[in-house]
Amino acid sequence: MAGNSFFTRGHRNPQGLIYNPAQNILYDTEHGDQTDDEINVLESGKNYGWKNIRGYHSDNNFPGEGTYASSYTLNPAITGDGLKEPLFSWCATAIPTSTNYLEWCTPAPTDGVYYSGNGIPGWDNSLLVVTLKNGTTTDPEVYKFKLDASGTSIVPSTTATPNPTRFFGGDKSLNGRLRDIAISPDGKKIFLINNKEANRDKITVYTYDVASGIEKNKDADTRLKIYPNPVSNFLNLETDLMFNNVRVFNVVGSCVISEEGNTRQIDVSTLTPGIYMLEFNMKNGNKITRKIVKQ
Repeated sequence: MAGNSFFTRGHRNPQGLIYNPAQNILYDTEHGDQTDDEINVLESGKNYGWKNIRGYHSDNNFPGEGTYASSYTLNPAITGDGLKEPLFSWCATAIPTSTNYLEWCTPAPTDGVYYSGNGIPGWDNSLLVVTLKNGTTTDPEVYKFKLDASGTSIVPSTTATPNPTRFFGGDKSLNGRLRDIAISPDGKKIFLINNKEANRDKITVYTYDVASGIEKNKDADTRLKIYPNPVSNFLNLETDLMFNNVRVFNVVGSCVISEEGNTRQIDVSTLTPGIYMLEFNMKNGNKITRKIVKQ
């Protein structure tokens, strides 16, 4: 804003930004301290309270925050000044007595994405936020927040339709700490980007299928074995995955072998030595690629 070096203030530990192009709204995710991780709707000049207010203004889970909110004085030098409550606050509870952060109910949100479209039924106009903490009551997972038409409020939660809803926490040992999330253009694939607490840093893909719902592409690395590699004559495939066909491409992208059906052996003896890519077109519509070296 003019004459100032900030857009908003009163944040503790911002982690990610989410842009909603449908309503031209910018959100942030941030870590509280022992309570009140937040999602905020960012507006120019606004004060988001830290450290006098943590989370919602009126729950008084932090001493003095109600009084601070009720007596807040606008700064005439700041255009648009005012206190702004979070869109959502996790763990809006009294400060815990435990000193073990794993026992705190804060899930440590990191980044998120705005979901639009009908790729997954019922997900349109939602925020998808990923979290880090594998704690006593928290999992690294995805929270889906259904927004109202304005994009500035969350649709009230009910027993039948809880809001937020949580996904993939049961896969935490495979997914690890979730740092980022992305969505495919058709809205049917969810890409989860991790760091630590998994067998490696990786991207896990979940795909929506009308018949089976949202499924993880279950560790294709371990379920699809290709040998020998490097290979001279016959390439063997060992897998329980089902695919429609497999194609072999050279380094300039030309298809040099195409095998229809769920084959388990490919004759590469006629190929010239070099590097090739195998492309498996799976029954569920996904594609898996592998690199081979022809001797």
